[in-house]
Amino acid sequence: MIYLIPFLLSFFIGYLIITLLRKETSFNDPLSVFLGMGLGIGVSSQIIFYVLVLCNGLNVFVVISVHFILLFFLFALRMFRRKRTIIPQASLNKITIVRFCILFSPFILLLIFNAFSRPYGDWDAWSLWNFRANFLFRAQEHWRELFYYGLQGNHPWLLPFSIVWGWSFIGYEHFMIPIMFSIILTISTVGILIYGLNQYIDSKKSILAGFFLLSIPFFIQYSTSQYADIVVTYYLLASIICLLRTMRTTLRSEAFLTGIFLGLLGFSKDHGILLAFLLLMLFLIYLINNRLFFRLGSFLFLGILVAMPSVVFVKILMSSNKHDLVYKFNLFNILILNRWSFILKYVLKDLLFNFYWGGIWTIFVVALLAYRKYFLREFIIPFVCMIIFLGLILLGYVISQFDVNWCLSTTWDRILFQVSPLAVFIMFHLFHAFDSAISIRKSE
Repeated sequence: MIYLIPFLLSFFIGYLIITLLRKETSFNDPLSVFLGMGLGIGVSSQIIFYVLVLCNGLNVFVVISVHFILLFFLFALRMFRRKRTIIPQASLNKITIVRFCILFSPFILLLIFNAFSRPYGDWDAWSLWNFRANFLFRAQEHWRELFYYGLQGNHPWLLPFSIVWGWSFIGYEHFMIPIMFSIILTISTVGILIYGLNQYIDSKKSILAGFFLLSIPFFIQYSTSQYADIVVTYYLLASIICLLRTMRTTLRSEAFLTGIFLGLLGFSKDHGILLAFLLLMLFLIYLINNRLFFRLGSFLFLGILVAMPSVVFVKILMSSNKHDLVYKFNLFNILILNRWSFILKYVLKDLLFNFYWGGIWTIFVVALLAYRKYFLREFIIPFVCMIIFLGLILLGYVISQFDVNWCLSTTWDRILFQVSPLAVFIMFHLFHAFDSAISIRKSE
């Protein structure tokens, strides 16, 4: 299908970059396949950004040419390195990829059905994200006007840039591109959850984690809504998995890859900027405490620089709402106890009794309380990041000048959606750690 081809090109670019960094010469790591999908999409979004800036508008010929030139260069470099690598490589493991496709085919069909039942997405999809993509695709030299006239152009643009890349390749606007994007990124999120967990726990529990995530009604709903929340969800989980791998291996290539994903997380949405900043600060503290900063810090920041120019351009250089925060928040709201009470009641009710969350948050809290002593030290960073992020969001509701009931009802579940795969990731790690401890005791 022609609508898949641009994303396949992005995948090969991303996958080749990862195999070059990790010196892999075959599809021996399914995790690299799913990380390559997101990395390639991120690279394509950056290509669109630089073409817009340097060509003063979208030049389809340049966009497609740069993709093919980059793909050819990476492929040639990989072939060159493959002949000279001395690292033993595993053979192609078709079973794991095929097993994933077979086991999750019913859920993939459900995603497709759900996506096509809303071909233009939900409210923010057609009124905000896809609207920006339409504007950028048509505006030519007037594309910078998206920053003005109340069009909210100062939000990060990874999602609309990815849609523009798909439209540029097929030559026209079509609703299938945003649909394909949401489905591909959702499947990739489940893939990195399963194979990221598989680095710590057995494959059966990893697959069960994927089933559990896809059984959550809200996850299915928001992943196919064509919102930028699925972009935050994917790049947050990808950043954390690469970060944990860096902590285990202390390899500079892994630190560089972690930096790239953190930069792309910041280019996903405003919430992504906050999450990327929190992860970066916590990881820097870890590196300094373990005397690894001088070994890995420069490579981490070098990776972040891949997407940093686009984030700075959108959020600072071209923003027409630099003083917006002054008018959106009222610090005196902190003193209003009724506001705190309303927010906490709403949040607790949603976490504990909302059927559409499938009980995930109740199970998560119980697992944390029951198995907290089995918590691996390296999982502290993602856990603390998630807690601080949710705490800051709740504080934002408190001091916001907008109607608090409207804010909660329209955004809170989407916030939880962004961190739900991370919660599943931590939760199943705890289950496995507990089972392992019990097994060791029985053997003794």
